[in-house]
Amino acid sequence: NLGTRDFVAYSFGSPGSAIINARENWWGSDDTAQIGPRIADHRFNSTSSPRVDWCRYLGSEGGPPKVDANCPDLVVCGGETETWNDTEKPYQLTTDFVVCSDSELQVGPGVEVRTIATPVAPPSFVVEGTFDVSGDPESPAVFGSDADPAAAGDWNSVELLGSSVSTIENAEFRHAGYGLEVSGSADVALDGVAAHWNRFGLYVWGTGQPTVSALNSSFVENIYHGVLLEGSWASPGNPNPLVTINHSSLHDNGASSYDLYALNFAGADRAIVDARENWWGSDETEQIGPRIFDHRNNSSVSPRVDWCRYLAAEGGSPAVDAHCPDLVVCDETATWDLTDKPYLVTTDFWVCPSTGILE
Repeated sequence: NLGTRDFVAYSFGSPGSAIINARENWWGSDDTAQIGPRIADHRFNSTSSPRVDWCRYLGSEGGPPKVDANCPDLVVCGGETETWNDTEKPYQLTTDFVVCSDSELQVGPGVEVRTIATPVAPPSFVVEGTFDVSGDPESPAVFGSDADPAAAGDWNSVELLGSSVSTIENAEFRHAGYGLEVSGSADVALDGVAAHWNRFGLYVWGTGQPTVSALNSSFVENIYHGVLLEGSWASPGNPNPLVTINHSSLHDNGASSYDLYALNFAGADRAIVDARENWWGSDETEQIGPRIFDHRNNSSVSPRVDWCRYLAAEGGSPAVDAHCPDLVVCDETATWDLTDKPYLVTTDFWVCPSTGILE
């Protein structure tokens, strides 16, 4: 068509749940970077536009779909439990997907979820309810782009927000803006998760208090920061994100960025991020330290990142078998009297004036 759009939808009542079925059509191209910008739907205006589902877009006029894919429901609401467990062909998402606060999505091992790549208004994968991913170490669930070749930022992110609860085991998140974005009061447990080749691997922000626990996970080879933590500095009465990352890998992220970057924490002097027993791509502190942005870099708004007992190799043992003391001693007396191994301090240590005592 001569205008900028082939399909425009707006001024819908309840646009959050409205879906238009536009599957298996020829859009004048089989390139999603050409198709996506010409469909104005929920991706462009979430307040009044419905989702237009153009899954299984055709490879040529009158021809078969370019990708033989599953087309899932784009809105999981009304107390539903949706299960994705077909490993024969991928699940294809062409616009925003949402799991409502009263509903659940379960994803099994070996499942591949491909979101279309478009340079304008890339789709989001939003979870407000329950998200349960049960991959297998030998057959992880994969969330990525349908482009070939794929690139960081092809799609927006998996957004875990509101009061959502997510348990994600053995899964990969690739070629997104944010591999995983956590906000609100979301509660997220990661085990065996890989966030690679995104713009950012893991982004946790907000004042709700978002809580993330990551074990045996990998935030590697992202364009910018591997892990980005942003606190509640602008709203000092609210809690900062609560994040622990252990027995994981954080390295080889953007050359001018950081493997872990934490900023805008309220009460930064007392805030601590537990990042103990991780592999940082090196066992040399001269290499690790400059790749972590924390209280050492900005004592006003950045928390202390505790990377004590850093590993000597990926999946290996600590380079130094050491005691890891509390980095902030306030309103208490701390005693360091163990002599069997050293006390290891990897960032700024502080005994509060008047209220803290170190013996």
